[in-house]
Amino acid sequence: MNLTEEKYTTILSKLTNLERINYLFAKKVTSTCGIFKNNPGLTNAKNAFSSQNLVTLPIDEFSNCKELTNVEGVFTNCTELTNMPHFRENKKITNFREAFAGCSKLTGSTPTDENGYKLWERAGKEGYPTAIDGTHCFQGCTQLDDYDEIPDNWK
Repeated sequence: MNLTEEKYTTILSKLTNLERINYLFAKKVTSTCGIFKNNPGLTNAKNAFSSQNLVTLPIDEFSNCKELTNVEGVFTNCTELTNMPHFRENKKITNFREAFAGCSKLTGSTPTDENGYKLWERAGKEGYPTAIDGTHCFQGCTQLDDYDEIPDNWK
């Protein structure tokens, strides 16, 4: 069966837990094409794309995923990845642990919300969780423009 991007989007938009979905892709995915946008029930994307051959992502990859709480390891060791989603609509994420660890080709700046808060600055702000774990979120991402601003525990 040959699934089109539209059919993938329709099927995947109904999933709430994407943990380890990466095994379905057999390291052949180079772009997500926004397949997880508009999934309001998605809560867990742990390791969803870890160790894939992703090169680029739509910056709004997780838009309208307002219940998303866990992106631990979501793009870990995607060594060809050059950009990140902005996570602007994902105000419930409490776990960014190792989300981009090993993504050594990431460039640009780390994501900010509409108020200019970086991921590590969101904890305790209005509308955000009181605690956010970002341990090693950007480990090895030394080409980021604002790498020196990233707190040590997020590196």
